[in-house]
Amino acid sequence: MNRKISVFLLFSIFFFCGLFLFQSFKKEKIDNEKTKYQIKRTEPIKLPNSENYIVAEFKKEIDDVFANSTEDEVLLPYTIPTTSINVIFFDKNHNVIRRLLSKNCSITSMCVSNYNLDKLNNKEPKLSFFIAEKDSNNDGEINHKDEHYIYVANLNGENLTQITDRKVKKYQWVNNNEELLLTFDNENTNEPSEYGVYNLETHRITEKENEIITE
Repeated sequence: MNRKISVFLLFSIFFFCGLFLFQSFKKEKIDNEKTKYQIKRTEPIKLPNSENYIVAEFKKEIDDVFANSTEDEVLLPYTIPTTSINVIFFDKNHNVIRRLLSKNCSITSMCVSNYNLDKLNNKEPKLSFFIAEKDSNNDGEINHKDEHYIYVANLNGENLTQITDRKVKKYQWVNNNEELLLTFDNENTNEPSEYGVYNLETHRITEKENEIITE
């Protein structure tokens, strides 16, 4: 009986030691697989038709082999890096107005409505963003792999509003920049695309299933 107990205790010790080593190895592997990066800031970006400036904070990957940072993206006017995590707003005297998000998340794009002076129509320009605020795939970080949704805000960063909880694969300003055309992401790729139009004044989305929408 004592020999059986000794064997059982010895087996238990080996089992739990092995389990501990496995979990440690698994955690180390996951940590090693995570992309290493540093937080950088863009140069100040002057917003069109506004006295405000923005600076985007973004993740810049570090190459482990050469211990160097990867090259920055080539940015078009009024855009931010696809690895952005927050946006800081400044007034004309370069004083901080606010941060767009209360905590860093993932912002893969930004668009400005009415940036063309010919299309102002006395309408206040707006900013639209593609933002993920949750770690939807549970990989331990919020990045471009998570589910992003469309948000709209004023040019000073106020009134940030999520306009839809449906997955969107493309969006653009239409109808003299008074509405957003949304192309919804169908899980079944065999189904035709569905569209929606978000109106800035009514704050409502009108769905246009299988219709072609033009400006």
